[in-house]
Amino acid sequence: MRYWLTATLAVAITIAGGWFVLLNPDPVSLHASPSRVWVLPLGATLLAAFLLGAAVVGLFAAAGALSRGSRTRRARRRSLVQLRAQEALERAEALAWAGERSSARAALMTAPEHVASAGKRIALLAETYLQDHAPETARSVLAGAPPDAAGSPRILDLKARADEALGDRAAAIDALERARRAAPSSPRLMARLRDLYAADGRWNDAAGLETELWLGPSGPNPLAGDRDMLRGFRYQAAMSEADPHRAARALRTLAEEAPEFVPAWVSAGDRLVQDGRSAAARRIWLRGLRHRLSAVLLERIAALDEASGEQERTVRLFERLSERHPGDATIALHLAKVLLREGRPEQANEVLDRIPAPADALAARVRGVSVHRRGDIAAAADSFVHALGPDLGLTRPWRCGPCGAAAPEWSGRCGTCGRWNTLLAPPECITASDLLIQDAKRSQPDPR
Repeated sequence: MRYWLTATLAVAITIAGGWFVLLNPDPVSLHASPSRVWVLPLGATLLAAFLLGAAVVGLFAAAGALSRGSRTRRARRRSLVQLRAQEALERAEALAWAGERSSARAALMTAPEHVASAGKRIALLAETYLQDHAPETARSVLAGAPPDAAGSPRILDLKARADEALGDRAAAIDALERARRAAPSSPRLMARLRDLYAADGRWNDAAGLETELWLGPSGPNPLAGDRDMLRGFRYQAAMSEADPHRAARALRTLAEEAPEFVPAWVSAGDRLVQDGRSAAARRIWLRGLRHRLSAVLLERIAALDEASGEQERTVRLFERLSERHPGDATIALHLAKVLLREGRPEQANEVLDRIPAPADALAARVRGVSVHRRGDIAAAADSFVHALGPDLGLTRPWRCGPCGAAAPEWSGRCGTCGRWNTLLAPPECITASDLLIQDAKRSQPDPR
């Protein structure tokens, strides 16, 4: 039907054009140049001009249609290539997730190239190499990333992983710093960079990132460590301070903010002693004891008093603490030890008699020293046997070889590090230690 309408319209236009030419037979002069004049019928001239204009308009319309069609075909081809590249990328991701990394790489290598998925393709390819413990290859793959993808957080994070695996910690830190500038609110990048700062000894930077993780807009992030991690970073930052006075001030501030964090009290006093302020150090340690009766603080005070010849001052302090905390075995044992050192075994035995039952084995050790100094060898032997226990210390405590954690009973798995088949008895620990030392000696080159 459409063809008949088109033909009818063409015939009508032709008849109308012929009728127009017949109605206008008068001649008209057209100057093609100053010396050339064409004399044509008016109707034919007007009709020719109309048809020429229509032809020019049609030509431009056809050119536009051809251009639009070409762009549409190119867009369709690009979409098809992008779709195939996306399908290949998804197939490679599924293979990599299933552990078939070689098949995933083969799928990525045969996938069609597309600008939109080039960054994802290179990132996934590098990740498969990292999973196969080939960081050098992964780094070379990442180096070929296109410029618009090379600065993406994912590419930079993978580069940091490869650099870290190769031992280039400075390059890994630089890559993660650039990644964090690209994604400043990413908790994952903060945590990764914090761990690298800590491994590199940049404790102030690590503490800053840990603080950001704790003080996020929605509260502490799950990637933030416990409170002791933040305190530990601040503690290490203070300990890295070369000036004893500034270090002691930073440690004292940390101790006042976290009174239960014993290392801050201990090290603040140590730095004051280093700065020649022993009296201030003793006061710091005493303040720490008000918050927690820690053995290391008791030892520090006892050593300081002994160095200044004021052992009796230590005895008086420990007696006061023992009166305030009658059921605390730590202060009682340290008091007994100081009394023995001062040659007062009878008073030491009185203190040991008041020690609670769970600390009997520890008290037996001190009592054994006491009776041995009085010359009672048999009683000393009985005390030491009681201290060792019925197994004579040959099976308890069990200790994990890799992490060193102690366990009262044997288990197939370490409750601290989660490894299996690692709990050793004390003799096995000694044997394992000797073997490690021998292996280390054998691995050293011959000086000759």
